[in-house]
Amino acid sequence: MIKFRNININYYWLSTLSTIIVSAVSIPIIYLVFRAVNAENFAELLFRERVLLIIIRSIALIVFVTFFSVAISYLLCHFLIKTNVPFKKFLTVFCCLPIVIPSYVYGMVFVDLLGPKGRIHKILSSANITDYFPDLYGFWGAAIVLTFLSYPYVFLPLRAAMLRLDNSFEDASRSLGRGRLKTFFYISLPLLFPAIRSGGILVALYTLSDFGAVALLRYETFTWAIMTQYEVGFNRIAAAILSLVLVIIAISLLGFDTLFSGPKNYHSSSSSNRFINIDRLDYKRWIVFLGICIVPFVGVIIPVGGLLYWLLRGLFIGEVYSFNLSFGTIFNSLYVAALASFFTLIIAMPIAFFAVKHKGKFSILLEKISYIGFGLPAIVVALSLVYFSINFAFPIYQTIFVLTFGYGVLFLPVAVSAIKTTLMQVNENLEDASRGLGIGYWLTLWRITIPLIMPSILAGGLLVFLLTLKELPLTMILAPLNFDSLALKVWDYASEAFFAEAALPALILILLSGPASAYLVLKRNDIETSN
Repeated sequence: MIKFRNININYYWLSTLSTIIVSAVSIPIIYLVFRAVNAENFAELLFRERVLLIIIRSIALIVFVTFFSVAISYLLCHFLIKTNVPFKKFLTVFCCLPIVIPSYVYGMVFVDLLGPKGRIHKILSSANITDYFPDLYGFWGAAIVLTFLSYPYVFLPLRAAMLRLDNSFEDASRSLGRGRLKTFFYISLPLLFPAIRSGGILVALYTLSDFGAVALLRYETFTWAIMTQYEVGFNRIAAAILSLVLVIIAISLLGFDTLFSGPKNYHSSSSSNRFINIDRLDYKRWIVFLGICIVPFVGVIIPVGGLLYWLLRGLFIGEVYSFNLSFGTIFNSLYVAALASFFTLIIAMPIAFFAVKHKGKFSILLEKISYIGFGLPAIVVALSLVYFSINFAFPIYQTIFVLTFGYGVLFLPVAVSAIKTTLMQVNENLEDASRGLGIGYWLTLWRITIPLIMPSILAGGLLVFLLTLKELPLTMILAPLNFDSLALKVWDYASEAFFAEAALPALILILLSGPASAYLVLKRNDIETSN
């Protein structure tokens, strides 16, 4: 009876907190519905041939980017964890760095380097071989850029899950006569599926909401159409209706994800140490090393190299007149990123625990609603919060609180996904044993569960930190007066075609993100391999 009562109390608190949080982060959806239902020409704007074409184009891009992000991430994790490829730690950190590159920065470099009038095209023109060079504008350019920027969303949780995987399952399957391929599909893939699923849905939502890459590479998706309506046509009604269609697509993606829930338990009942079986590749390990390097080369070296070229060229030919970049700008970026990370983790914890510990239709519904913000364009989230704060909470209008809350709405799924993935792998017997010794639910949570999932909590916080550093549209609209950040500096200079000046804050943004990412990846590796 006492246990049953405790379960009811815990369910009550987690469900209440999760409901309040999800209701708060649903403000953008409420705003869109309010705008759209008041439109007189709702049906006329919605049922147009152009809208159908944008839906097809958006879905095609989502499928391509998500599939290849998962494929690339699995291959990277497999070779970096289960083979003797050299310089593993260096490669692991290197493979995580594309997530710190803003899509609008990569888009500018990509166009400058590989566009129809880019530098490579000019070199090929001099050799009269441009006919063999594909046109990378449109779908293929956007797909390449977004794939190499977003695969870390899958790589990070998949790597954590693979490090925690009990190899006794695979060994037992092999001993029963199953080959590598059957063992992968029947044993490894189902156990790794939560990480693949959570990372894949983040990639899909990120692709759906991205503006910088698709705009610069001229591939029209919903985000580009919405931004055009806001900035050029000043038609908020049409933009709200298009945003509602985007919400429907995001809900469809989340519903499709729910269909593939996989097995109920992902933890091992064994308490033995997890020893990773290392495949010895001999001389082939250097071929694998070079193959792995291709991925971060495209995702990191190309954009960073382009920025360095712009900066050095500007210095040498005198294009750079002044670098108006103060310590306050850097401090503001770090301050709001740290604040957003802490806030997002706080509101993510109840949702993740409620979804895992009390799995049901209601908890799944709340979790899926919390994911929708990641699929919305940042400008939609920002304008909804402007409308809400002006009309219902004017004292907090244009304050750090509203800005931080906006980051929380956008990046809540990142934190929830990171926490939930590892929480599903925690053996419930450990918690039951603690409560059997007379320790209460909340003390058990603090002493047992939280330490076990701490690497994933830190990973989720880091991802929010990195995403906040490079977020642009939300910062432009919700930032307090006289507030400056590195992302705003990049945009201010780039919008005026001062690429040399834009390169400096962009490089500083990447340099600030790199060491934090490296520390967490290496620290997490030590924690996971010691468990």
